[in-house]
Amino acid sequence: MTNILFVTGVYYPEINGASLQARLLIQSLHSRPEVTFFVLAGYSTPELPKISRINRTLIARSRNSKLFLLGRLVNLISFFHLGFYLSSRADIVHFHGFSLRNGLLLLLCKYMKKATVLKMTSVGVDDPLSVKRSSSIRWALFKQFDLFIGLTPAFESSFRQSGLDSHQYRQISNGVDMKRFSRISTIEKRVLRQQLSLPPDEVLVISVGHFSAGKNQLFSYTVWAEARRRGLTSKLIFIGANRDAPGVDDSLLLKIQDVARKEDLGEDLIFVHHTDKIEKYLQAADIYLSPSMFEGLSNALLEALAVGLPCLVSRLPDNTTWLQEKIGLLTLAKLECPEQWTQEILKSANSVFFNSDMNCLQFSRFREEFDIKNTTDKLCQVYEELSRSSTDNQRLSP
Repeated sequence: MTNILFVTGVYYPEINGASLQARLLIQSLHSRPEVTFFVLAGYSTPELPKISRINRTLIARSRNSKLFLLGRLVNLISFFHLGFYLSSRADIVHFHGFSLRNGLLLLLCKYMKKATVLKMTSVGVDDPLSVKRSSSIRWALFKQFDLFIGLTPAFESSFRQSGLDSHQYRQISNGVDMKRFSRISTIEKRVLRQQLSLPPDEVLVISVGHFSAGKNQLFSYTVWAEARRRGLTSKLIFIGANRDAPGVDDSLLLKIQDVARKEDLGEDLIFVHHTDKIEKYLQAADIYLSPSMFEGLSNALLEALAVGLPCLVSRLPDNTTWLQEKIGLLTLAKLECPEQWTQEILKSANSVFFNSDMNCLQFSRFREEFDIKNTTDKLCQVYEELSRSSTDNQRLSP
């Protein structure tokens, strides 16, 4: 049996894209007797227990304090203490995202001769070129991983340009639980809206992601508000942490609410700070909106596609453009052209886009390609490869 330690920023019940994908992977791999998992979450709110079990998985959490330098130092020491303890019991340490703190923990793992793999999460943040340009210390640590996992060709391009050995790179896209995220009928949609207290007959535009500059919620509001002023009877639903959470810009929610009040649109906005029913909100919606400035491979976008939503997203080279070339289904727009976004929202064709025969074929291909089972199969191959390599290295050691 192979013991895998997942190192994540946060973990359920705290929510972000990386942690949700990590949890889904663990749930999908529970049925495989050859692997077992435990998790180290680097940041957590004080209310959560330091040690707990979720779905048979041991979760260790390092508390997050924003108040005092001493508190942060104590949290960092706690993180390394937990990391050393858990890493010593793991065969493979799988990092979800790179940071200086994770890089220092990586050194401990290398000292203990543990196999290490990094799943890069976002181009512009932890892809090789971005890390290389950030600082020499971060880059020196980054290069120490045994294997790197990228989500789209954008990561591969960055990897190649950075000068790293291409044999260390694997591309494994995020996966979706296709049973949970599925199309529903018009009648089922109306029932869902009633359950969620959403208007039955208005167009519902939905945007998913924690409130931050990169997720670009203010842009979402701006283009939707213009469509609203042009006569679109609709509401805009924001799903995602909007305050008091790692990586969240607390001022952004207040800014959007203030602008909406001045434009008399405040009652047409719906904010959902935290939900375990994301599939229901997506199934109840009409259009998915994602003007992200950068991404890894958005889980929320894949989930929106899985439920059959028309998706209007920003054009990101080798990311959303790759996804569009691979399976279609998307409408791409440039962030420099807000008018194009407004026009696409207004197009009545969006509401019936998923009814064509051609689209049914594309939709089937998408669901087959991005099923979580494919992701777990590829990940198990990586673990097997790392295990073999680690065993061979131990045999060669004096």
